[in-house]
Amino acid sequence: MKAGIIALAAVVVPGLMAFTPAPVVAQDEAATFDVREFTCPLGGKSFTQEVGYFPFPLLQMPDGSWLGDTEIGVQIPVCPDNGLVILPDQAPAEDEDADGSARMRYLTYSAPELAALPALIADPEYRALKTDGGYAQAWWIADKLGHPPLSRFVLLQRSTWATRDPALRKKLVARFADHAPALVAQFPQEDMRTYDSQLLIVNALRELGRFDEALAYLDACEPDVHVASLPPHQKLVVVLALAANGRQREANAIMATVPPFAISRQEVGLLQRYVEQSPAEPAAKQKKSDQ
Repeated sequence: MKAGIIALAAVVVPGLMAFTPAPVVAQDEAATFDVREFTCPLGGKSFTQEVGYFPFPLLQMPDGSWLGDTEIGVQIPVCPDNGLVILPDQAPAEDEDADGSARMRYLTYSAPELAALPALIADPEYRALKTDGGYAQAWWIADKLGHPPLSRFVLLQRSTWATRDPALRKKLVARFADHAPALVAQFPQEDMRTYDSQLLIVNALRELGRFDEALAYLDACEPDVHVASLPPHQKLVVVLALAANGRQREANAIMATVPPFAISRQEVGLLQRYVEQSPAEPAAKQKKSDQ
């Protein structure tokens, strides 16, 4: 069942990932979205930076990003004199703009952290991350300072969004796939975001072509949920996965359990055509399933 879902994703999702997210409308260089005044925590120099951009929450990518999120790197303020990044606050925002949207907030470095920062920003590893974007540097600093795992995970995840260059994207996704599992393992057991975060890791492994690792990780983290208990649209995902693997009889059996009117007539028609057009299940496999 799980292998079928991954197999389906391997067929369907690359088409989405090949689409390069971009702002829906061209951004006028003179336009501003959220210009802020900052004071560098080291040295006290004041500077101004645009930390807003134009995302378009119409289509969400498998990595969690929205259209336009390739510009997300502007959210990380960078001190112009020494290259120190100011970390965003990942806690839910309480203040909102007039249109109801939440504004990005930023953390204040503690006294012990301020004492450690000069050596950290002088580290060649930190300097080398400049070409990977502000979120990559923010993740590195947060990691060295021992910030909460969820905050580090979010910084690392968002670092993968902030480019349109395929080579850099591959590098950023590989870093996420390699470091994110250890962060998720530290999430509180009751944290409802754990499973969604694990699926983002599975998707990263899939994007890199590391399918065996993706399957193994999914097997290790997937909750024991019986198909019968799934909501209608999640059942449909299972139906598609089974059909993609030539298991039409099982796909039809699950589709028959979806209550009337739970999905649209168009969705039913699409699924029926997909199941009918899928390759037949091998006879040996069919016979084995009958025993």
